[in-house]
Amino acid sequence: MARAGAMAVYKVVQTSDNHLLRLKNKTMPGRRMSPYIPDYESPHRTSRPTGRIGYVIVVSVVFGILWNIAAVRLMGGGLPEACRPTWLLAGVAAGVAAGLFTIWSRTRRDGRETLLYGIATYYVAIVVYWAIFVVLERINMCIQWGGWTDFDLHDHLTMVLMFFVYGTLPWGIVLIPLCLLSRELIWRAYRSGKDANNGEGSSAR
Repeated sequence: MARAGAMAVYKVVQTSDNHLLRLKNKTMPGRRMSPYIPDYESPHRTSRPTGRIGYVIVVSVVFGILWNIAAVRLMGGGLPEACRPTWLLAGVAAGVAAGLFTIWSRTRRDGRETLLYGIATYYVAIVVYWAIFVVLERINMCIQWGGWTDFDLHDHLTMVLMFFVYGTLPWGIVLIPLCLLSRELIWRAYRSGKDANNGEGSSAR
């Protein structure tokens, strides 16, 4: 009953405001004013970025796992090795970083793609991938040894350097176009999430 009373008061106020607005528009034809619409009447007027980022993160995680498998295979490893936690977590982190960088870079250019940002995304993913992998491996080795150890650290850093070199040439000739394709699919996932949120807003109205 209280809610019905509140809504009745609101309708009276809105009708009064709109009537006053029509009078102002008649007396001031050069200045057109829009009807008053309170914020709580249209809670879905703006799309929610959280939903869109959720789409991006899910797709980015999938791409990160696939790219991790490809990287391990290029280094001569097999699928069991690619499924080790350190490799998987590094791949997931790199995928999410690349996905968020993709959205940031394409949003600031109104959705347009550029080769420069595509290449930048490729190297952002490589840096994050190897940084996470080396840190996780160090933590794992230190736990096993009961303290700090640099065992295998030199080999890991050598592997990182080799991947940067070979990841540029010759692997980059194939991998950078695949990175651009990944960026496009991630951007479409972002747009799909945005459209879904807008659809929810329309149905709620």
